[in-house]
Amino acid sequence: MDVDSVDSTRSDSVDRHAVDSDVGGSQYDGKGVKRIRPPPVTKLIRWNDLQNWYSRKDTPLLTLPPELLDRIFSLETGLAVRDYVALAGVNRMFRRLFDDAVFKEICLHRLSSDKPANPLTANPPSGVPFTSQIFSRDVPEWKISNTTTSLLDIPSNTYTPRGKRKDWSRAQYAVYRQERDIHLMKHRLDRYKAGCQASEKRKATSGKPIEHPPVKDGTATRQVIGVVRGCRPGERPFGPKGEATDQQIARYDHSTYEQRVLGVHEWSENRLVELEAELKALIHEAEHPAEHPGSEDEDERCEPWSVPSTPESVDPSEDKMFAFEPSDWGEDGYRVIHDFWPSPYRNKAAASLYERRINKTVGLSFVKCSWQTANDLYKLTDAELATLKHVLAANPLNKATPRRLFLETAVEALAYRAHGGPVGHANYQYA
Repeated sequence: MDVDSVDSTRSDSVDRHAVDSDVGGSQYDGKGVKRIRPPPVTKLIRWNDLQNWYSRKDTPLLTLPPELLDRIFSLETGLAVRDYVALAGVNRMFRRLFDDAVFKEICLHRLSSDKPANPLTANPPSGVPFTSQIFSRDVPEWKISNTTTSLLDIPSNTYTPRGKRKDWSRAQYAVYRQERDIHLMKHRLDRYKAGCQASEKRKATSGKPIEHPPVKDGTATRQVIGVVRGCRPGERPFGPKGEATDQQIARYDHSTYEQRVLGVHEWSENRLVELEAELKALIHEAEHPAEHPGSEDEDERCEPWSVPSTPESVDPSEDKMFAFEPSDWGEDGYRVIHDFWPSPYRNKAAASLYERRINKTVGLSFVKCSWQTANDLYKLTDAELATLKHVLAANPLNKATPRRLFLETAVEALAYRAHGGPVGHANYQYA
């Protein structure tokens, strides 16, 4: 694995020419020039670890025997939780193989604070842990499709004439269709009202600050007072005293909050009232038919009556009027995204990646009971760390200087890019 000699940096993330030529930080005190060290200039870090396959479309890795793939992707190889979450997120094959049973063992082995003596116990019937037979075992398809539902399949207590359908009269069929239309209209109206209520919730929060949830700093939970975005190449991340500039700190000032309008069809309640009035008239006409002379042979004098076809015989997937996708709205007013591969333990593993935070200057290591920082634990410079998005938390020791908390997974990934992968990072740490 080669490191890009142009963009990849270890200690050259600071633009030396820009620092030497910049005298904007100089101040005159009457006796001489007092030079203030200007902030570093960030540069983009890249790591070309994957070869360009050009037009090749084959996957040699998947041609290996399943037993060998079990050894490669087992817990004994040292794969972290983020590796399994990343594989399940970018590839459907891994997403299907890494089912909830596999992620349960991963969480038990990697995340549990009080691990049992043998966390990978004989839970499966075969006595072999799931994480040791990911590819060799038979995994049934557990994808839950977001199928289209037909409004005609929704149970209802509408009027249905007795007897066979072909024997229905005109009046019976008219009442049946009218009640059916009202039933569909009511269901559409309920869906429309739910969408409108969700839209009102989003409008109510428009322009209001989006508060960041509290974060964990070691064993303590701290309130977030600001969010600092990652700097782009060439930007100066910190001021003369090390504090972030006002342009970079988002102290819950989201004036440009995006307001998404609910794209649904409008339905009028007036039309529903009209349908109910027409239904009453049709029911009354069906229950009290008009008497005419010679009504005994009236049907014989009229044209032959046949019950017309209804949308029940139409494929719901092709009829947009009667087909819809079920919509669930969250408490914040936004649509709940359907999870095709629901796995509670995978969600737990993904959430754990956002809990581990590390401070830039002072922090408590999760591995050792000693004070570790992002600088000395991962050997990263301030200019390299400035490219990462992080939060500012209240500092109980010094209220004027907030604590800068970075995601530890993001810091580790940055160290891999800067030092040339896991092997290069290990060599760089002990060099």
